[in-house]
Amino acid sequence: MPPKKDPPRVRIHRRGRRLIALALAIPALAAACGGSSGALPTTAPPASGPSTTAPAQPTTSSSPPTTTSASVCSLSVIEAISGESASADEARTASWVTLSASNWTVFVPNGSWHLSASTAGGADIVSPDGHSDASLGNPSGLSPLSYAELTGELLSGVSDIKVICQSPNERNAAGETQATELTGVYEGVAVHIVYALTILTPTTSGFFGGETRSIFTPVSQWSTSAEEALWLIIKRAIFSPSAP
Repeated sequence: MPPKKDPPRVRIHRRGRRLIALALAIPALAAACGGSSGALPTTAPPASGPSTTAPAQPTTSSSPPTTTSASVCSLSVIEAISGESASADEARTASWVTLSASNWTVFVPNGSWHLSASTAGGADIVSPDGHSDASLGNPSGLSPLSYAELTGELLSGVSDIKVICQSPNERNAAGETQATELTGVYEGVAVHIVYALTILTPTTSGFFGGETRSIFTPVSQWSTSAEEALWLIIKRAIFSPSAP
């Protein structure tokens, strides 16, 4: 999704800290989707955000006001991609090409895709027709982050939101992660969106960080193969500060 203006309290940077984020996401999505069944409750989450320490009291999720969609949940697709081995990823993307910019290297289906990135950590990968997008971000702030705040920023340009499903909130020592699938309208176009939010356990006093990963495409172009390709782009993205 095209980057939005940052709110005063939280700075959103696109970034690919994939090892922590994907490790957190795998168990949450596996639990949510029940392996291959993908059967998640299609209920809109209650409105309160999580703490930023782990372990902690159970956390409820938060989203903008929504209605519930009757669409079939497909979070099991990104759960499967997240759980694949590196060799399986390489086999899937053997014919893909790489794009590089601002210390980022990403794998994409062909050279017509577009990479927009910054050395601060931002990465947006856009399809040749400009309609589909895979984005990675690293929000940070001087006060605790919440799912509600990150969701509001991520979906600030989306209206008519209908939640399809949401994974349980998964916690471990590194932090907590939750994934959501929904439909909405962005700039007059009906879109299908999957995003995963991670709030990292603070390691520096007074500094709070997290991660966002999102994919979106027009509803008319949504398919399992499109979802797999976009999530593979996110999973294989590499951020290297030492790159030229």
